[in-house]
Amino acid sequence: MYIVYDFETSSRDILGQIIGFCFVVLTQDWKEVDRFSGLVRLNRTQIPDLDALLVTQIKLSELEMNGISESQAAKSIAAFLNNQLDRYRTCALVGYNSNRFDLNFLRNLLIRYGINPYFYGRLSNIDALHFVQDLAVSNPDNFPWTAHSDAQFWTFSLESIATAFGTLSGRQAHSADADVDLLIATIRKLETDFGRPLSTFMPVRLPGGSVAGAVGSLVKQRCKGVPPVKLHYRYWKIVAVRKSELLLLDLERYQNYRDSPASNPSFVDCLTYFNPNKAYLSCDPLDANEMLRFQEIAAAADQDPSIREITLDSFFELTKKEWDIEYRIHDMGFERIERLSVLIRQLNENPSSYETIVNSLWARRQNEKDVFLVQLFNRYYLNCHPDPNPAHIAKYFNARYVSRTMVRDAENSPTIDQMRNKANEIIAFGNSPIDVEIAREFLAYLKRAFLALPG
Repeated sequence: MYIVYDFETSSRDILGQIIGFCFVVLTQDWKEVDRFSGLVRLNRTQIPDLDALLVTQIKLSELEMNGISESQAAKSIAAFLNNQLDRYRTCALVGYNSNRFDLNFLRNLLIRYGINPYFYGRLSNIDALHFVQDLAVSNPDNFPWTAHSDAQFWTFSLESIATAFGTLSGRQAHSADADVDLLIATIRKLETDFGRPLSTFMPVRLPGGSVAGAVGSLVKQRCKGVPPVKLHYRYWKIVAVRKSELLLLDLERYQNYRDSPASNPSFVDCLTYFNPNKAYLSCDPLDANEMLRFQEIAAAADQDPSIREITLDSFFELTKKEWDIEYRIHDMGFERIERLSVLIRQLNENPSSYETIVNSLWARRQNEKDVFLVQLFNRYYLNCHPDPNPAHIAKYFNARYVSRTMVRDAENSPTIDQMRNKANEIIAFGNSPIDVEIAREFLAYLKRAFLALPG
């Protein structure tokens, strides 16, 4: 069974939250058997990105009037998915560009409320964007490639693909229900046109067919090129494998690293991690000329202690990021998800127990994962406690929206002042009535959020 899904979110940044959702359950011949959709109110610590509201055309008043709380959304979505799994044993979540976006939001949502998001391995996921990319690189002469408006790269957005295959006329609606229906129609059209069911798509394909015996192999990956070139290849040496995960050495980049170490300071920059639950990798064997081209640099890698001794665990240690917990929420560990659930239940039963619980957690902490548990518990407290300490909310607001020390890519995310100025421009220069209404509601929401802070 497929569960096709889509979210509308308050921001593209994972620190945002889901504000609209849709799940549609279908058989593999695309007969709909169930649907679950809704809106979610903003948490008290959440200021949405104005651009996200303008794209989705969701009004804050609509969220407040018709939305459920985020905590209720987490429980309801988990219950819906569990019901489907109980009914059908296994299901596949299907989204579009979902493995890098929607899936992260779903897992963060559930873990924040002490719910395990992995469903004991019964819920797999398929990113239909990867299916589309695979069709394109497998059929380069028969696929309707679309260049981005600046013609610097090919675009595989759902809107461009749906337009090219005739399942969309006009602009994409960007509502969760409409986008799910559009995705279903587009996948069905792709299956018909190319004679390939989505069910046969493999996110990782190696020449030998087996990941387990792939260490040491040299392969080339088919990738989209740069207009007007449709395809190009990347050349890899597989240096480590764990179950279905792969660690790959980019042979061209590694050669540049060896030739010019000053401009390529770390061998780690030559490595790429691939997880079939997140990535797409379609590989072919090297031909004779390519083997001659790369065999020397591959042999050098075999003699390089840094490459020879690398493992997936040591690679993760070398590339560890000191980002906020919600960018790497899985780092808390499975065992602490249930612990968080217990703490949330204790707080709900006795809201005055917050200080006691936190002090106990700090006193018993032993490692970084215990600190992550405290952070996520504190965020539940800020958003769901009936009377949280205003000073704690102010501290969070400062780190998130003022100093922005929590934000991973602060330079490329809008500031409060930038969004406020844009909202005023929209109101002053008479954009569409719905945009003006969204801008007015955003400014009012912003004012209420900061007025509620001490000082």
